[in-house]
Amino acid sequence: MHTKDMTDSTVQGDESPTRTDMARQVGKWHNDLTVTFQARNKIQKQEEELKEGQSMLLTEYRHKRQQLTVETEEEQMEEETELLRKLRLELSAIERKRRQMEEQERRLKQKIERHRSSKK
Repeated sequence: MHTKDMTDSTVQGDESPTRTDMARQVGKWHNDLTVTFQARNKIQKQEEELKEGQSMLLTEYRHKRQQLTVETEEEQMEEETELLRKLRLELSAIERKRRQMEEQERRLKQKIERHRSSKK
């Protein structure tokens, strides 16, 4: 704060400041305090706005992260479902093949049995 030397406008020979000088100085101090308080209030308001902004960004970040996690889980579930479908198809094919082999084995046993029976 820049203050004017209060002895500048004193009465000649009298070194004490006049009432006008003191009133002027008090007015300057008052203005300086007003400006300081206004600046402090503005800074506090900006800090509050920043905190609100940070809070909103953090909330948005958490939401996006959760959304990505859900999407990733859904994609993983879809992949697992597709894999299960393919495994079921393979299992069905294996079962079909096993039944065919059992049927073939049964027929061969019948042929062998008939062949043995015909030799007797």
